[in-house]
Amino acid sequence: MGKPASRIGDMHVCPKVEPGPVPHVGGPISQGSHNVSICGIAAARVGDMAVCVGPPDKISSGSATVYINQKNAARMGDSCEHGGKIVTGCFTVFIGDKGRASDSGKITPEAIPESHSTLPNPPQNFKEVNERIEQASMKIGKCRDNNLPLPKSFYTTIDKRNILKHKLNEKFIVRIVETKYASDTNTIGRVSEDEKILTYWTTTFTQLEHADTDAE
Repeated sequence: MGKPASRIGDMHVCPKVEPGPVPHVGGPISQGSHNVSICGIAAARVGDMAVCVGPPDKISSGSATVYINQKNAARMGDSCEHGGKIVTGCFTVFIGDKGRASDSGKITPEAIPESHSTLPNPPQNFKEVNERIEQASMKIGKCRDNNLPLPKSFYTTIDKRNILKHKLNEKFIVRIVETKYASDTNTIGRVSEDEKILTYWTTTFTQLEHADTDAE
């Protein structure tokens, strides 16, 4: 089962004690992603710093399968270098570890409808993501140039219902932004109150590669 995603401001506890004795106690996470937000707050990752009495602490463990800016995503319950753990997180966003025995919500072969056997395997690294996006883009371009129907989704109705029931373990998140709006200041998932139009679309890699309709 997934764990609540951690962000700047979420707390960690620290058992370490300096001579005196002076307990470290712990404190809030003080670093996070510059361009990925979770519920409007910068996402925390392995290597990000946390406030502590004495030297700052650092997040040392995270999700084995979910990466933010090529760093493991941090969650409530993950460890820090001083020996403590993160104790708070966002309770509306859960991040898991695909393939771990403790993952009660993972998709097992018995739970997957037969139609899933025809689906491509998810990409394993950023290089493969870029290559497959380029291939998908070329297919769409050829269809447009020749006035042919756009490629259809691999997913059947059964597949989609199964994803809703068991959730989809996604390793990569993709954002489409019009060139004139492209910057590192946008956040994932919502439009701020002062924006009048939606300037970007964020989705999973799978949805981008096998969308039911053209993203445009």
